[in-house]
Amino acid sequence: MSMNDKEILLAIQKLLDGKQWHTETVDQIAMIVERAGYPIRTWGETPFPACPEPAAAGSHMKSRVETLTPPNTPKPIGPYNHIAKVGQHISIGGTAGVDPATGQLAGADVGAQTRQILKSFVVMLEAVGSDLSHVTHINIFLQQMSDFEAMNGAYVEIMGDLRPARTVIAVQELPKPGALLTMNLTAVTREG
Repeated sequence: MSMNDKEILLAIQKLLDGKQWHTETVDQIAMIVERAGYPIRTWGETPFPACPEPAAAGSHMKSRVETLTPPNTPKPIGPYNHIAKVGQHISIGGTAGVDPATGQLAGADVGAQTRQILKSFVVMLEAVGSDLSHVTHINIFLQQMSDFEAMNGAYVEIMGDLRPARTVIAVQELPKPGALLTMNLTAVTREG
């Protein structure tokens, strides 16, 4: 006997209304799921619905995650894109102060590299319908904490009065030779 999704949800909801989770309830849910035609696996003594198999490579299922590296931004130095976007949520991975026009660091000082990273973020955010005012958190990885004040000065030049949450961490080494810092961020789109 096969049940449709609505019948499954109603049966599970009926079991859970006013009850605490205990083994008997989990067993009853497993029985409903199994009756609906889904295989059951066990973990120890507790049954769980089997997870669906991931889509095969090349299948036509559309991923909810969009990834890209927009034009006029530094080329990634590894096998990744700078931006990952899911719905209105945006993540930008580690970015060094590389001038996209030359492929070289924007300067040998932390101020020039900081300004370049934030300018690259402006371009990246624009490509996915966002801007600096929609940034929720920035991580800054400084090679030398003694550069903290100089980095802050350049940061304020670009960020102005914007003050998203921020974390600054000293690191021993960075992947890009000559880089004094990298940053990554999370943001949301302008349209929610």
